[in-house]
Formats: sequence, structure tokens, C-alpha cells
Amino acid sequence: MNLDINTPKGKKSLEGEREAIEKFEKGNPGYHYAETPKDEPASIDGIIHREGVIRAIVEVKVRNMTRQKLTSYADKWLITASKVERGKQISKHLRVPFMGFLYLIPERRLFILPVTDSQGEYLFQFQTKESHTQKTCNGGVVVRLNAYLPMNSAREQK
Repeated sequence: MNLDINTPKGKKSLEGEREAIEKFEKGNPGYHYAETPKDEPASIDGIIHREGVIRAIVEVKVRNMTRQKLTSYADKWLITASKVERGKQISKHLRVPFMGFLYLIPERRLFILPVTDSQGEYLFQFQTKESHTQKTCNGGVVVRLNAYLPMNSAREQK
């Protein structure tokens, strides 16, 4: 399968994803991240576990922007609405929270945004709307339903 992750830009994104995971694990001793296979598309990027028990599911996004730039977008994280909905459903079925990891490459900053509780219920309200966005990390443009997640409840992982 020809996946974006196998291109030079995709490999750079995966490198950022792994930096984010390393930062998370260093800041949360005892918690570990297991990623989904990268040779097939998956509904989520990984799980967080502790002592053999799944504690959360995660969607990781890597962006080549600063925190200041993100703030200029009304401090909202744009993510495909279908990814948020799939995370919600998996959260509900597994009875664990769904979290988003947003890693900002230029500053090497990781923000963790709890999206659902362990019942799969959203923890905040957010807007969805169709908009033109970059299709993949390799470029292109697509019109799709996107979610705009407010970052005011995100915490930075130091």
C-alpha cells in the first residue's frame, strides 16, 4: 500500500510523532505508548497503557507551526471531523479517554488535549464545518468536514 508515511515528508512527520511520544513518556513515568502499525491506515495512532492496562487512545498530529501561529487561528486545532468521531466511538467501546497529541515542530512543544472521557463523551463543545485543507502531509487540497478543537483545555507536556 502506498501510504504518505513512506514519503520523505511522511517520514519527517513520523519522526515528530515519535519525539512527541518520547516527551510524553518522559513526563509520565509508568505510562507507555504503543503505536498502531504504520504500514496500514488505522482509526487511531496509538494507545497509552500502564501495567498492561489500556488507559487512553490517542491521535497524534505533528504541525510545522509555532504556538503563536496556532493562537492566530483562534487557538483552535483543525483536525478531520471523522478522526474525532472515530476516536469518540473507540473511546466509548473501550471505556477509556480519547486524547489528542499536538506536536509543534519548530518549538518541539507537545500539547495534550483530552477529547472524551472514559464513556466516550466529549469534554467540550467544538465547531465542525466543511473547509479547504491540506489533503496530506505531502500537500494537495481537499474539501472535507473538519473539527476545530479549542486548545484552552490542553496542557503542555514539559
